Amino acid sequence: MAIICALNPSVYVRARPEKRQIGKAAKMLKKVSTNIKAAVVLIVTENAAALRMFVRNVTNSVFKSVSKSATGGRSGGTKRGHNSERNRKC
Repeated sequence: MAIICALNPSVYVRARPEKRQIGKAAKMLKKVSTNIKAAVVLIVTENAAALRMFVRNVTNSVFKSVSKSATGGRSGGTKRGHNSERNRKC
């Protein structure tokens, strides 16, 4: 290549724009990969938040179920109080 460049300088001039195009392509690839990485991070973050919410809802429903079975199916006596007000004579 050195001999060709010495004999014909136009070969060297033609090679330089190719290097620039490779550099531009590398920069574009870097930008695209950065955008893809940001999208993946966003998706993972949203899925993690959804998973935390799911676990919290399951935990709450389990605690409610356990507390209902411990009180005999009544949730804190609210049904009893409501019925007693209805059945009360004036």
